[in-house]
Amino acid sequence: MNRWTKLLVCVLVVAVAMAACKKKKEEEPAPTPTPVVTPPTPPETPPADAGAEPAPADAAEPVEAAEPEVAAEAEAEATWEELVASSKPLTPTVAPQKLGDKDITAEVCAFEGFELLGESTMDVMNALAVTSDGKLYIVDAEGALLRFAFKEGDACVLVYDAAFGESGKLKLEREIETLNVDANNKLYASNGIFEAYRLTDGAVDYKCEADPSGYIVPFPDGTMGVNYWSHADVAKIAFTDTGCTAEKWAVESPIEMLQSAAFMGDLALLGGSVKVEGTDKSNNLVLAFNREGKEQFRFGSTAESIEDGTLCWVHGISACAGGICVLDSNCRKMVVWSDKGEFVGKVNLSALFGLDYPWYPDFQVVGDVMYVGAGQAREVRDVAQGFVYRVRGL
Repeated sequence: MNRWTKLLVCVLVVAVAMAACKKKKEEEPAPTPTPVVTPPTPPETPPADAGAEPAPADAAEPVEAAEPEVAAEAEAEATWEELVASSKPLTPTVAPQKLGDKDITAEVCAFEGFELLGESTMDVMNALAVTSDGKLYIVDAEGALLRFAFKEGDACVLVYDAAFGESGKLKLEREIETLNVDANNKLYASNGIFEAYRLTDGAVDYKCEADPSGYIVPFPDGTMGVNYWSHADVAKIAFTDTGCTAEKWAVESPIEMLQSAAFMGDLALLGGSVKVEGTDKSNNLVLAFNREGKEQFRFGSTAESIEDGTLCWVHGISACAGGICVLDSNCRKMVVWSDKGEFVGKVNLSALFGLDYPWYPDFQVVGDVMYVGAGQAREVRDVAQGFVYRVRGL
């Protein structure tokens, strides 16, 4: 008999013995407990440390604990509509911030005919994109597309397109996680693991089933792009009117885990963790490559502190008025470098937007303004509210 067989036999013997003991205990009458006398008057419920034997596992809960349990159960049984109805809408107050000698201002965009909600700050929205024809697209918590039009006027008002897709929501075969747009208003909606889609005016042109798959970021003219996915190699993608093809990119990137990508002119900007030579540590940096894949420069602080140019995570990159803007959702800040990789400064987004502990899924620069998505929890559990901000100065 080998040791594994012996072990199995021992386990079976113990199990049988325990079952027999349990059966015997159930058949025996319960002993009469000895009364505990505590002058002058015995308490109705002995304290937990009074020396009484612990209650069996299936004993009833004390009365004091029953009320919260019932309340929690009742709250858990509330429908989504009831939770939303019992929650109070958030009305954040924006506050201008300084970036060097620049004044950075923000405006909360109002949703007309729609309320953007989710069960947590991180699933209110996955991504957003703005096209030059006055449309704003949002990927909601279900990975579906929503469309809004900008209302005429100076204020930022987003009008919900209830006729878009099916009842105002376009669901594709795969859930969408990232959304990008080129100068021709073509949308590139990516799942990451599976295929991506190219869309024109909200209608699918084709599936991009390039191998390897990943998140697609198009070059502004829409002729090519990059396809990235975490630890996988970055691929170069070519787009036509009927499909897309992938080929290996000649870049030899030291990035261990790719977190985000963007184009700035002829440069591809890749953000992710780069291992510090000779150590087990990594720093989150942004590296700039030309079209041939040769590194031009890199930026991001390597200090231990999260202040200044240190990045907790690279959630988004874009050329902006100050040079290059990097969204760091983990540390709730927008960090700015010059177009040569010199540190300019950072903006505390929570202070700018008047939010407590939000999540920032995505942003896009359009001309001299920036649109930033945000999610913030309401006071009611499992209800979070989504916002879009229009930012000037960055």
